[in-house]
Amino acid sequence: MNNQKILLKLLEKVTDAKNTNEDWGMIIDLCDRVQAAPNGSKDCLKSIVKRLNHADPHVVIQAITVRS
Repeated sequence: MNNQKILLKLLEKVTDAKNTNEDWGMIIDLCDRVQAAPNGSKDCLKSIVKRLNHADPHVVIQAITVRS
């Protein structure tokens, strides 16, 4: 699996609508992986923007938390 797919899967897990609160361990892991990937920032930002436009407000709040 390439880095972009791994980052997308991790971002989806971090911003899942079923999350009741932030999992800072997973958020930090995502940040570390984004920094380590060649196009990590660009790929992750595209995915975050998609999550910000999600119909479920819980996903949007989680995406805002990750973006911050």
